[in-house]
Amino acid sequence: MQNPGITNSWLYGPDRLERWFAVVHYDQTGHVKDDEKIDPAGILESLKRGGEISNAERRKRGWAEFNLIGWQISPHYEPDTKRLAWATLGEVNGEKVVNYTTKLLSRSGVVTLTLVTDPGSLNQSVAELKTQLDHFSFNSDQRYSEFRSGDKIAEYGLTGLIVGGATAAAVKTGAWKWLLGVLAAGWKFVAAAAVAAFAGIRSMFKRRGA
Repeated sequence: MQNPGITNSWLYGPDRLERWFAVVHYDQTGHVKDDEKIDPAGILESLKRGGEISNAERRKRGWAEFNLIGWQISPHYEPDTKRLAWATLGEVNGEKVVNYTTKLLSRSGVVTLTLVTDPGSLNQSVAELKTQLDHFSFNSDQRYSEFRSGDKIAEYGLTGLIVGGATAAAVKTGAWKWLLGVLAAGWKFVAAAAVAAFAGIRSMFKRRGA
């Protein structure tokens, strides 16, 4: 499906993957401070810059380009649930694709769920995923509120999780080594490469429908 391999990840979804599925990953980032104001317009600009880098690599591999159109759901943070969420709308080979991302903050790391669904099913798919997340919790000593002085602090905040956090986790795997040079130059502009990694998955839904 033209997606670089990402290890230490899991597939989560309803039976037969009807309408949606999510790719789940945990990264021991350290404690992410959540006292930061989110700038959706500035973040989108950075993601689009990253998309240019991503598409250059996709062309080298003979893959279709992924074009980020904009926000399907603007980034927002829920202080009560410690969830950060957003959705991007993109296009591959003339097909629209939505990637909805939720990040759950803990004492020492972040769980990332990237939901892939057809744009027309987004609202229902997100509602179903949120219902499942209501039954999710970290171990009592790993909840966000259990932070203690001396715990590791993440090198970025909420904006970093949106713009660069996904890539920071992905580059740890061999398939993402081509990103290392870009990261050294400026990691915050390459997150669209991580978004693009799921772009080709929409064809899975088309084949099932056929």
